[in-house]
Formats: sequence, structure tokens, C-alpha cells
Amino acid sequence: MTSSILTPRLQATFKGGLRYLKANFGQNGLKTNVEIDPNISWVPSFHLRSRRVLRVAAEISDVLYPQIIKEAFADVMQFAEPISVYVVCPLEVFMADQKQLTVARLKRHGIGIITVDDLGKATLQCPCTPLVQNISEEEMEDKIRSLTPTLQNKYRGVRRTYQTNVGQGLQEAGQIIEAFVRAVGERAAKKGWMSAVGKGMTAADIIDSLWACKQFKDHRAELGGARNFIKDFRNTSSHPERTSKELLQKIKKCRIGVLEAVRITHELLSTARALSLRVDLV
Repeated sequence: MTSSILTPRLQATFKGGLRYLKANFGQNGLKTNVEIDPNISWVPSFHLRSRRVLRVAAEISDVLYPQIIKEAFADVMQFAEPISVYVVCPLEVFMADQKQLTVARLKRHGIGIITVDDLGKATLQCPCTPLVQNISEEEMEDKIRSLTPTLQNKYRGVRRTYQTNVGQGLQEAGQIIEAFVRAVGERAAKKGWMSAVGKGMTAADIIDSLWACKQFKDHRAELGGARNFIKDFRNTSSHPERTSKELLQKIKKCRIGVLEAVRITHELLSTARALSLRVDLV
């Protein structure tokens, strides 16, 4: 919404929101009421670059979920750079959503909320990630539904970490896979199916030993999936991003990796159950 046509209340919201974004994200490339790109059907109230590789865009509105953001959602998701999107609204607009239904929808879609009170003080009500990064709580809950309670809680923790640090979140997901593989190996060793799991054995080493067990002959696809995961995603989190395009690639790969880790865990859990191996991580 163009600042020149804002009501007095929204003019104060504009100023408070702009102060907040400057204080928290800097002023690099700051533009007001200018399009981000011709391919995005939205002229945000202001946008800037954070850490030089991440765009942050905000819309001043007296509606909690502005229609223009809904219309531009797909464009932002498909853009060649990651963009974090915020709604900046008067505090009373936020408070009017008493059942938090619209707030929940914004959270689910990965959109942040900043409110500005009558004194011009801005408050971050809901933080956000770049839209392309977001894994909503609902999406994760759906993916982990049939895991054990312990594994569900671990992946809830993975999601919380991932939402603020994609690389670390993927790393935590990988640690779950590796710990589960080790636990399966230890149970198999106790049954005498393979030699003992040594402290120096990697998850890949354990998978190779399990592969050789006749008991796992019908479950080699699941073992192969775990091995491929370790190979494909183990070092993704350590690659620093120097450009916005590199950041976008990292975000996309980490998002795929976290969800792939859940799928692999499902398969390993099914394998353990099929072979009567009681495995649950602590």
C-alpha cells in the first residue's frame, strides 16, 4: 500500500514498522513502494536485503492477511531468490483476531506479523522464514504421525531448529537417521546376525554390515535409502552461501532433506518392526 494514501493510523504503522525492520535487518537496498521484480505481482510497502543474500518484504495493512499477499504468494515461492514476508498492522487489528484463526493461517503459510501500537512501538508477534523454507507445524505433524512418540518429539525439535537454521535442522535430522541405524545394528548384533558395532563404525559401515545379513535381504531397499540419504545430505549444512541464489539452493535442499529424513525413518522403523527389533531412541 502506497504510503501517500495511508490513513493517519496506517501512516503511524508504516513509520513504526519501518523503524523495526531497519533496526533488525538493516537498510541494505531499502526501497519503499517499489516492486521487487516484474515477475512478482506485488509492490510491497518496503523491502530490503538482510545479510545481502535474503530479501525481506513487508506490507502495511489494516487487514491481518492482505489480499495482495495471497495473490503474490505463488510468485514469491517461485522467485529465484528467497524472500521473507511480513504483514505490518496496527496492534488492534491483530488483537481483533480473538480466536487466532487468521494468525494461525499466516503462521501455516510462513508469513510473519509485526504490530504497531498507538505509541508507534513495533512488536514482532510471529517470526517467519523465507516462504520457500517454511515447513509448517501441520505439515510436520502429518509426516510424523505414525512414528513412535520419541521419534515424533525428535522431529518436532528438528523442525524448530530448521525454521531458524536450515543447515542445523538438516544436521539434526541426519543425526536421527544415524542414531537409528546404529540402534538397529546393535540390536542385530545382540541377536548374533552380525558382529558387534564398534565405536568407530560410521552409519554407512553399519548399513554395509546389515546389508550382508540374510535377515535383511528383503529390506535392502530401506538400507539403501538410508545410505543414499547420508551420502546426499551429510555435508549440505556445512556449505556457506555467498549469494541469494546459493542460499535458495541450500534452503531447497535442506527442506527436501528434512522431509526425506522423516520418510527414511518411517522405512527403518518398519524394517525394525518386521524383524522384531525393538528400537526407539532416547
